[in-house]
Amino acid sequence: MSLADVLARLGLTRLPFGGVPPPAALTGAYATRVSDCLRELKAGQVSTVLVSSPRDAGYRPILVALLERLARDGDMTAWFDEYPQDAPAFLQALLSGWGLEIEEGMREDLKALLELFIGHQSRKGHVAYVALPADREPVTAIGELITWLAGLRFDGRHTVRFLLFGEPAGQLPECLRGGTPEMAEARGLAHHRAPGLLPSESEYYIHSRLKIAGARHPGELIGMELCRLVGAYADGEVTVIDRLMLGALDMAAADDQAGSLVVRQRHVEAAAARLNLELRSETVTAESGSSDAVAEPEQATLVFSAGAEVTHEVELLQPRMVMGRDGDCDISLDSRFISRFQCLFMQTRRGWYVLDLGSTNGTFVNGRRIREHLLRHGDVISIGRHRIRFVADSVDEAESAADASEDYLSTEFLVARRRDLEAGEDATAIRRPEAPRG
Repeated sequence: MSLADVLARLGLTRLPFGGVPPPAALTGAYATRVSDCLRELKAGQVSTVLVSSPRDAGYRPILVALLERLARDGDMTAWFDEYPQDAPAFLQALLSGWGLEIEEGMREDLKALLELFIGHQSRKGHVAYVALPADREPVTAIGELITWLAGLRFDGRHTVRFLLFGEPAGQLPECLRGGTPEMAEARGLAHHRAPGLLPSESEYYIHSRLKIAGARHPGELIGMELCRLVGAYADGEVTVIDRLMLGALDMAAADDQAGSLVVRQRHVEAAAARLNLELRSETVTAESGSSDAVAEPEQATLVFSAGAEVTHEVELLQPRMVMGRDGDCDISLDSRFISRFQCLFMQTRRGWYVLDLGSTNGTFVNGRRIREHLLRHGDVISIGRHRIRFVADSVDEAESAADASEDYLSTEFLVARRRDLEAGEDATAIRRPEAPRG
Protein backbone atom coordinates (compact mmCIF):
# COMPACT_ATOMS: atom_id res chain seq x y z
CA MET A 1 0.00 0.00 0.00
CA SER A 2 1.40 3.40 -0.97
CA LEU A 3 2.15 6.16 1.53
CA ALA A 4 -0.49 8.41 -0.08
CA ASP A 5 -3.15 5.70 0.37
CA VAL A 6 -2.24 5.17 4.03
CA LEU A 7 -2.19 8.91 4.75
CA ALA A 8 -5.58 9.36 3.11
CA ARG A 9 -7.03 6.52 5.18
CA LEU A 10 -5.68 8.16 8.32
CA GLY A 11 -7.32 11.46 7.36
CA LEU A 12 -4.15 13.35 6.46
CA THR A 13 -5.01 15.84 3.74
CA ARG A 14 -1.46 16.27 2.44
CA LEU A 15 2.10 15.13 2.89
CA PRO A 16 3.20 16.29 6.35
CA PHE A 17 6.74 17.18 5.32
CA GLY A 18 8.36 19.00 2.42
CA GLY A 19 8.39 22.61 1.32
CA VAL A 20 9.00 25.59 3.57
CA PRO A 21 7.82 24.76 7.10
CA PRO A 22 5.19 27.10 8.57
CA PRO A 23 6.29 29.25 11.53
CA ALA A 24 3.82 27.49 13.83
CA ALA A 25 5.65 24.19 13.27
CA LEU A 26 8.90 25.61 14.64
CA THR A 27 9.42 25.74 18.38
CA GLY A 28 9.70 28.98 20.26
CA ALA A 29 13.15 27.86 21.33
CA TYR A 30 14.28 27.81 17.70
CA ALA A 31 12.94 31.31 17.22
CA THR A 32 14.57 32.46 20.45
CA ARG A 33 17.99 31.38 19.32
CA VAL A 34 17.51 33.17 16.00
CA SER A 35 16.45 36.32 17.84
CA ASP A 36 19.67 36.18 19.87
CA CYS A 37 21.52 36.72 16.57
CA LEU A 38 19.82 40.11 16.19
CA ARG A 39 20.42 41.46 19.67
CA GLU A 40 23.91 42.70 18.90
CA LEU A 41 22.52 44.45 15.83
CA LYS A 42 19.92 46.26 17.91
CA ALA A 43 22.50 47.09 20.57
CA GLY A 44 24.79 48.61 17.93
CA GLN A 45 27.66 46.25 18.77
CA VAL A 46 27.91 45.53 15.04
CA SER A 47 26.25 47.19 12.06
CA THR A 48 25.82 44.08 9.90
CA VAL A 49 24.56 40.62 10.89
CA LEU A 50 24.52 37.63 8.55
CA VAL A 51 22.15 34.79 9.47
CA SER A 52 23.01 32.07 6.98
CA SER A 53 20.82 29.09 6.17
CA PRO A 54 19.01 27.74 3.10
CA ARG A 55 15.89 29.69 2.21
CA ASP A 56 13.67 26.65 2.70
CA ALA A 57 14.77 26.24 6.34
CA GLY A 58 11.67 28.16 7.43
CA TYR A 59 13.22 30.89 9.51
CA ARG A 60 12.40 33.78 7.13
CA PRO A 61 9.02 34.67 8.73
CA ILE A 62 10.74 34.67 12.12
CA LEU A 63 13.38 37.15 10.95
CA VAL A 64 10.70 39.30 9.27
CA ALA A 65 8.69 39.42 12.48
CA LEU A 66 11.75 40.18 14.61
CA LEU A 67 12.75 43.01 12.30
CA GLU A 68 9.25 44.45 12.57
CA ARG A 69 9.50 44.30 16.35
CA LEU A 70 12.78 46.20 16.23
CA ALA A 71 10.80 49.00 14.57
CA ARG A 72 8.24 49.29 17.34
CA ASP A 73 9.83 52.48 18.68
CA GLY A 74 9.75 54.22 15.32
CA ASP A 75 12.88 52.74 13.75
CA MET A 76 12.76 52.23 9.99
CA THR A 77 12.77 48.73 8.49
CA ALA A 78 12.85 47.44 4.93
CA TRP A 79 12.95 43.83 3.73
CA PHE A 80 14.08 42.74 0.26
CA ASP A 81 13.76 39.13 -0.89
CA GLU A 82 15.21 40.16 -4.26
CA TYR A 83 17.19 43.17 -5.43
CA PRO A 84 15.38 45.65 -7.71
CA GLN A 85 16.68 45.96 -11.25
CA ASP A 86 18.04 49.49 -11.00
CA ALA A 87 19.20 52.05 -8.45
CA PRO A 88 16.18 54.43 -8.61
CA ALA A 89 13.82 51.51 -7.91
CA PHE A 90 15.92 50.53 -4.88
CA LEU A 91 15.91 54.09 -3.52
CA GLN A 92 12.17 54.47 -4.13
CA ALA A 93 11.50 51.18 -2.34
CA LEU A 94 13.45 52.36 0.70
CA LEU A 95 11.70 55.73 0.80
CA SER A 96 8.29 54.12 0.34
CA GLY A 97 8.97 51.57 3.04
CA TRP A 98 10.05 54.30 5.40
CA GLY A 99 6.89 56.32 4.88
CA LEU A 100 7.70 58.65 1.98
CA GLU A 101 5.73 58.00 -1.20
CA ILE A 102 7.87 59.15 -4.14
CA GLU A 103 6.54 58.13 -7.53
CA GLU A 104 9.68 58.96 -9.52
CA GLY A 105 12.89 60.91 -9.36
CA MET A 106 16.48 61.05 -10.53
CA ARG A 107 19.00 58.94 -8.67
CA GLU A 108 20.91 61.83 -7.12
CA ASP A 109 17.71 63.60 -6.06
CA LEU A 110 16.46 60.42 -4.39
CA LYS A 111 19.81 59.93 -2.65
CA ALA A 112 19.74 63.48 -1.30
CA LEU A 113 16.18 63.05 -0.05
CA LEU A 114 17.02 59.71 1.55
CA GLU A 115 20.10 61.10 3.29
CA LEU A 116 18.12 64.08 4.59
CA PHE A 117 15.36 61.80 5.88
CA ILE A 118 17.77 59.34 7.56
CA GLY A 119 19.61 62.23 9.20
CA HIS A 120 16.35 63.68 10.48
CA GLN A 121 15.32 60.35 11.97
CA SER A 122 18.78 59.82 13.44
CA ARG A 123 18.54 63.08 15.37
CA LYS A 124 15.34 61.69 16.89
CA GLY A 125 17.23 58.56 17.97
CA HIS A 126 15.86 56.22 15.30
CA VAL A 127 17.83 53.65 13.32
CA ALA A 128 17.28 52.30 9.79
CA TYR A 129 17.35 48.51 9.32
CA VAL A 130 17.66 47.01 5.85
CA ALA A 131 17.32 43.24 5.26
CA LEU A 132 19.08 42.02 2.11
CA PRO A 133 19.52 38.55 0.56
CA ALA A 134 23.03 37.18 1.04
CA ASP A 135 22.46 34.47 -1.57
CA ARG A 136 21.94 37.04 -4.33
CA GLU A 137 24.38 39.58 -5.75
CA PRO A 138 23.12 43.09 -6.50
CA VAL A 139 23.91 44.83 -9.74
CA THR A 140 26.81 47.28 -9.60
CA ALA A 141 24.62 50.38 -9.26
CA ILE A 142 22.72 48.97 -6.28
CA GLY A 143 25.96 47.69 -4.74
CA GLU A 144 27.29 51.25 -4.85
CA LEU A 145 24.16 52.51 -3.07
CA ILE A 146 24.51 49.84 -0.35
CA THR A 147 28.12 50.91 0.19
CA TRP A 148 26.97 54.52 0.37
CA LEU A 149 24.29 53.69 2.93
CA ALA A 150 26.81 51.74 5.00
CA GLY A 151 29.06 54.78 5.11
CA LEU A 152 26.44 57.25 6.32
CA ARG A 153 27.23 58.58 9.77
CA PHE A 154 25.22 60.96 11.90
CA ASP A 155 26.38 62.22 15.27
CA GLY A 156 29.41 59.97 14.99
CA ARG A 157 27.52 56.69 14.55
CA HIS A 158 26.38 54.49 11.70
CA THR A 159 22.64 54.92 11.35
CA VAL A 160 21.90 52.25 8.73
CA ARG A 161 22.24 48.66 9.91
CA PHE A 162 21.98 45.56 7.73
CA LEU A 163 20.51 42.12 8.27
CA LEU A 164 21.77 39.65 5.65
CA PHE A 165 19.92 36.36 5.23
CA GLY A 166 20.30 33.27 3.08
CA GLU A 167 23.17 30.94 2.24
CA PRO A 168 26.01 32.76 0.42
CA ALA A 169 27.36 30.76 -2.52
CA GLY A 170 30.89 31.92 -1.70
CA GLN A 171 32.40 35.05 -0.25
CA LEU A 172 29.99 37.89 0.37
CA PRO A 173 30.09 40.71 -2.19
CA GLU A 174 32.24 43.59 -0.98
CA CYS A 175 29.26 45.94 -0.70
CA LEU A 176 27.53 43.56 1.76
CA ARG A 177 30.69 43.22 3.86
CA GLY A 178 30.68 46.95 4.49
CA GLY A 179 32.27 48.40 1.38
CA THR A 180 35.97 49.11 1.84
CA PRO A 181 38.01 46.97 4.31
CA GLU A 182 38.40 50.01 6.55
CA MET A 183 34.65 50.60 6.60
CA ALA A 184 33.95 46.92 7.20
CA GLU A 185 36.24 46.93 10.22
CA ALA A 186 34.65 50.08 11.61
CA ARG A 187 31.10 48.79 11.17
CA GLY A 188 31.64 45.18 12.21
CA LEU A 189 30.02 42.06 10.78
CA ALA A 190 28.76 39.12 12.82
CA HIS A 191 28.11 35.83 11.04
CA HIS A 192 25.63 33.39 12.60
CA ARG A 193 24.61 30.04 11.25
CA ALA A 194 20.86 29.71 11.80
CA PRO A 195 20.61 27.18 14.62
CA GLY A 196 19.13 23.74 14.09
CA LEU A 197 16.58 22.12 16.35
CA LEU A 198 17.70 20.28 19.43
CA PRO A 199 16.59 16.63 19.60
CA SER A 200 13.89 17.48 22.15
CA GLU A 201 12.63 20.30 19.91
CA SER A 202 12.54 17.95 16.93
CA GLU A 203 9.71 16.07 18.65
CA TYR A 204 7.55 19.18 18.79
CA TYR A 205 8.40 20.09 15.20
CA ILE A 206 7.56 16.62 13.82
CA HIS A 207 4.32 16.31 15.77
CA SER A 208 3.31 19.87 14.81
CA ARG A 209 3.71 19.16 11.11
CA LEU A 210 1.74 15.94 11.45
CA LYS A 211 -1.06 17.85 13.21
CA ILE A 212 -1.09 20.53 10.51
CA ALA A 213 -1.47 17.78 7.90
CA GLY A 214 -4.49 16.40 9.77
CA ALA A 215 -3.11 13.77 12.17
CA ARG A 216 -5.17 13.73 15.37
CA HIS A 217 -2.70 11.68 17.40
CA PRO A 218 0.79 12.20 15.96
CA GLY A 219 2.39 10.51 18.94
CA GLU A 220 0.82 7.24 17.81
CA LEU A 221 2.50 7.56 14.40
CA ILE A 222 5.96 8.24 15.81
CA GLY A 223 6.91 8.34 19.47
CA MET A 224 8.94 10.87 21.38
CA GLU A 225 12.23 8.98 21.37
CA LEU A 226 12.09 8.29 17.65
CA CYS A 227 11.42 11.99 16.98
CA ARG A 228 14.57 12.79 18.89
CA LEU A 229 16.43 10.12 16.97
CA VAL A 230 15.32 11.73 13.70
CA GLY A 231 16.53 15.11 14.95
CA ALA A 232 19.85 13.59 15.96
CA TYR A 233 20.38 11.97 12.55
CA ALA A 234 19.52 15.28 10.85
CA ASP A 235 21.71 17.28 13.24
CA GLY A 236 18.71 19.54 13.79
CA GLU A 237 18.46 20.75 10.18
CA VAL A 238 14.80 21.22 9.36
CA THR A 239 15.10 20.38 5.67
CA VAL A 240 16.94 17.13 6.48
CA ILE A 241 14.34 16.20 9.11
CA ASP A 242 11.67 16.60 6.42
CA ARG A 243 13.45 14.29 3.96
CA LEU A 244 14.22 11.73 6.65
CA MET A 245 10.63 11.68 7.93
CA LEU A 246 9.19 11.24 4.43
CA GLY A 247 11.53 8.30 3.88
CA ALA A 248 10.65 6.73 7.24
CA LEU A 249 6.90 7.19 6.64
CA ASP A 250 7.19 5.63 3.19
CA MET A 251 8.97 2.59 4.61
CA ALA A 252 6.46 2.28 7.44
CA ALA A 253 3.58 2.32 4.93
CA ALA A 254 5.18 -0.41 2.82
CA ASP A 255 6.01 -2.47 5.92
CA ASP A 256 2.44 -2.62 7.26
CA GLN A 257 -0.10 -4.24 4.95
CA ALA A 258 -3.00 -3.53 7.30
CA GLY A 259 -3.18 0.09 6.22
CA SER A 260 -2.06 1.47 9.56
CA LEU A 261 1.03 3.60 9.96
CA VAL A 262 3.55 3.31 12.78
CA VAL A 263 7.11 4.52 12.35
CA ARG A 264 9.58 2.24 14.06
CA GLN A 265 13.28 2.52 14.72
CA ARG A 266 14.22 0.29 11.78
CA HIS A 267 12.34 2.62 9.43
CA VAL A 268 14.24 5.68 10.69
CA GLU A 269 17.58 3.90 10.48
CA ALA A 270 16.91 2.57 6.97
CA ALA A 271 15.80 6.01 5.75
CA ALA A 272 18.88 7.59 7.32
CA ALA A 273 21.10 5.04 5.55
CA ARG A 274 19.54 5.95 2.20
CA LEU A 275 20.36 9.60 2.87
CA ASN A 276 23.92 8.72 4.00
CA LEU A 277 23.27 10.21 7.45
CA GLU A 278 25.42 9.13 10.35
CA LEU A 279 24.33 9.19 13.98
CA ARG A 280 26.48 10.99 16.48
CA SER A 281 25.84 9.19 19.75
CA GLU A 282 26.61 12.23 21.85
CA THR A 283 23.81 14.14 20.11
CA VAL A 284 21.20 11.69 21.40
CA THR A 285 22.48 11.46 24.94
CA ALA A 286 23.48 15.06 25.54
CA GLU A 287 21.98 18.05 23.82
CA SER A 288 25.16 20.06 23.83
CA GLY A 289 24.90 21.54 20.36
CA SER A 290 22.95 24.65 21.29
CA SER A 291 24.76 27.92 21.71
CA ASP A 292 22.37 28.61 24.57
CA ALA A 293 23.36 25.52 26.54
CA VAL A 294 25.89 25.88 29.33
CA ALA A 295 27.83 23.28 31.29
CA GLU A 296 26.35 24.27 34.64
CA PRO A 297 22.97 25.95 34.15
CA GLU A 298 21.88 28.62 36.56
CA GLN A 299 19.66 26.83 39.00
CA ALA A 300 16.03 27.68 39.51
CA THR A 301 13.20 25.99 41.38
CA LEU A 302 9.57 25.22 40.59
CA VAL A 303 7.43 25.45 43.73
CA PHE A 304 4.15 23.50 43.45
CA SER A 305 1.24 24.53 45.63
CA ALA A 306 -2.37 23.67 46.33
CA GLY A 307 -4.12 26.73 47.67
CA ALA A 308 -1.81 28.36 50.20
CA GLU A 309 0.04 25.11 50.94
CA VAL A 310 3.30 24.18 49.20
CA THR A 311 3.14 20.55 48.12
CA HIS A 312 6.62 19.98 46.69
CA GLU A 313 9.52 21.59 44.86
CA VAL A 314 11.45 20.61 41.74
CA GLU A 315 14.87 22.01 40.90
CA LEU A 316 15.69 22.78 37.27
CA LEU A 317 19.08 21.12 37.11
CA GLN A 318 19.28 20.46 33.36
CA PRO A 319 19.24 22.96 30.47
CA ARG A 320 16.17 21.23 28.95
CA MET A 321 13.41 19.72 31.08
CA VAL A 322 10.05 18.51 29.74
CA MET A 323 6.98 18.51 31.97
CA GLY A 324 3.91 16.41 31.25
CA ARG A 325 1.80 13.39 32.09
CA ASP A 326 4.03 10.88 30.30
CA GLY A 327 6.30 8.83 32.51
CA ASP A 328 9.29 9.65 30.27
CA CYS A 329 9.03 13.37 31.03
CA ASP A 330 11.74 14.95 33.16
CA ILE A 331 8.97 16.29 35.41
CA SER A 332 6.08 13.83 35.41
CA LEU A 333 2.68 14.88 36.77
CA ASP A 334 -0.15 12.42 37.28
CA SER A 335 -3.12 14.46 36.11
CA ARG A 336 -5.68 13.95 33.37
CA PHE A 337 -5.91 17.72 32.92
CA ILE A 338 -2.46 18.06 31.36
CA SER A 339 -1.03 16.64 28.14
CA ARG A 340 1.49 13.83 27.84
CA PHE A 341 4.11 16.41 26.89
CA GLN A 342 2.82 19.69 28.26
CA CYS A 343 5.69 22.17 28.21
CA LEU A 344 9.45 22.55 27.98
CA PHE A 345 11.65 24.50 30.40
CA MET A 346 14.73 25.68 28.53
CA GLN A 347 17.70 27.70 29.72
CA THR A 348 19.21 30.28 27.39
CA ARG A 349 21.75 33.07 27.83
CA ARG A 350 18.83 35.34 28.78
CA GLY A 351 17.42 33.01 31.40
CA TRP A 352 14.78 30.30 31.67
CA TYR A 353 12.00 30.01 29.10
CA VAL A 354 8.84 27.94 29.34
CA LEU A 355 7.43 26.73 26.00
CA ASP A 356 4.04 25.14 25.50
CA LEU A 357 4.38 21.95 23.44
CA GLY A 358 1.00 22.15 21.73
CA SER A 359 -0.91 21.03 24.83
CA THR A 360 -4.67 20.59 24.76
CA ASN A 361 -5.58 22.82 27.71
CA GLY A 362 -2.71 25.26 27.37
CA THR A 363 0.05 26.63 29.56
CA PHE A 364 -0.57 29.90 31.42
CA VAL A 365 1.85 32.36 33.03
CA ASN A 366 0.39 34.94 35.40
CA GLY A 367 -3.07 34.18 34.03
CA ARG A 368 -2.19 34.60 30.35
CA ARG A 369 -1.99 31.71 27.90
CA ILE A 370 1.44 31.54 26.31
CA ARG A 371 3.28 29.72 23.57
CA GLU A 372 6.66 30.82 24.87
CA HIS A 373 7.61 33.05 27.81
CA LEU A 374 10.82 34.30 29.41
CA LEU A 375 10.36 33.51 33.08
CA ARG A 376 10.95 36.07 35.83
CA HIS A 377 11.40 35.39 39.51
CA GLY A 378 7.95 35.00 41.05
CA ASP A 379 6.06 34.17 37.85
CA VAL A 380 3.13 31.78 38.45
CA ILE A 381 2.69 28.99 35.90
CA SER A 382 -0.73 27.34 35.67
CA ILE A 383 -1.04 23.87 34.13
CA GLY A 384 -4.34 22.08 34.57
CA ARG A 385 -5.02 22.28 38.31
CA HIS A 386 -1.37 22.82 39.20
CA ARG A 387 -0.05 26.19 40.32
CA ILE A 388 3.71 26.49 40.04
CA ARG A 389 5.84 29.43 41.19
CA PHE A 390 9.14 30.03 39.41
CA VAL A 391 11.89 30.89 41.89
CA ALA A 392 15.28 32.02 40.59
CA ASP A 393 18.10 31.20 42.98
CA SER A 394 19.88 34.48 42.26
CA VAL A 395 17.89 37.57 41.33
CA ASP A 396 19.55 40.78 40.14
CA GLU A 397 16.76 43.36 40.18
CA ALA A 398 18.63 45.83 37.96
CA GLU A 399 19.41 43.16 35.39
CA SER A 400 15.84 41.88 35.60
CA ALA A 401 14.49 45.35 34.85
CA ALA A 402 16.88 45.76 31.92
CA ASP A 403 15.78 42.43 30.47
CA ALA A 404 12.15 43.42 30.87
CA SER A 405 12.72 46.51 28.73
CA GLU A 406 13.72 44.23 25.82
CA ASP A 407 11.01 41.65 26.32
CA TYR A 408 9.41 42.65 23.01
CA LEU A 409 12.18 40.62 21.36
CA SER A 410 10.69 37.56 22.98
CA THR A 411 9.20 35.18 20.44
CA GLU A 412 5.64 34.70 21.71
CA PHE A 413 4.33 36.74 18.79
CA LEU A 414 6.17 34.67 16.20
CA VAL A 415 3.97 31.59 16.14
CA ALA A 416 1.43 32.23 13.40
CA ARG A 417 -2.17 31.14 13.73
CA ARG A 418 -3.07 28.20 11.55
CA ARG A 419 -5.24 30.26 9.25
CA ASP A 420 -2.14 32.32 8.37
CA LEU A 421 -0.05 29.34 7.37
CA GLU A 422 -1.44 29.11 3.84
CA ALA A 423 -1.01 32.81 3.11
CA GLY A 424 1.66 33.58 0.56
CA GLU A 425 3.95 36.59 0.79
CA ASP A 426 5.11 39.04 -1.83
CA ALA A 427 8.50 38.42 -3.39
CA THR A 428 9.67 41.78 -2.06
CA ALA A 429 8.18 42.94 1.20
CA ILE A 430 8.81 46.47 2.38
CA ARG A 431 7.80 46.89 5.98
CA ARG A 432 6.16 50.17 6.80
CA PRO A 433 6.34 51.69 10.27
CA GLU A 434 3.15 51.15 12.27
CA ALA A 435 2.73 54.77 13.28
CA PRO A 436 3.50 57.99 11.38
CA ARG A 437 6.58 59.88 12.43
CA GLY A 438 6.66 63.56 12.92
